[in-house]
This record gives sequence, C-alpha cells and structure tokens, in this order.
Amino acid sequence: MNYLEGKIDFNGQIRCAKYMNYGILMSGVGAYIAGWFAQDSYLSIIVFFILAAVVGIICIPAWPMYNRKPLQFQKAKK
Repeated sequence: MNYLEGKIDFNGQIRCAKYMNYGILMSGVGAYIAGWFAQDSYLSIIVFFILAAVVGIICIPAWPMYNRKPLQFQKAKK
C-alpha cells in the first residue's frame, strides 16, 4: 500500500480528524507546561513544533488503520 496515495474511508477520515484535533490540543498544552516549568518561551515553541510534527506523522500518511472499511461501489449497468 502506498501511504502517500491517500485512500482512506469515511470512518478513517473522522478518526484522523479526531487524532489531529486532540493531538494539536495536547501539543499546545504540553508545550505550555514545558515552557512554564522551564520559564523559557523558546522551549515552549520547540516542544510544540516537535509534538505537532509527531501528530503530522500520525495523521498525514494514509495508514492502513484509516482504511478498515473501504467503500464498495456497485458495478455500472450497461
């Protein structure tokens, strides 16, 4: 399976959107906490971009977990 081909089903789209939304939210929270404890805004920015990159690795490729129930089309009638 080509992961950059982009074939995912509708349930996979919903699952991917949830992972992306929660992941970016948790990236922001984690970056805020790291920056607050270290008292360093630069660290906060770095942590956010690292965690956002991890979310991108999870969400951008068309992993097989996003295509568990592929849509079956009917044959064309002549």
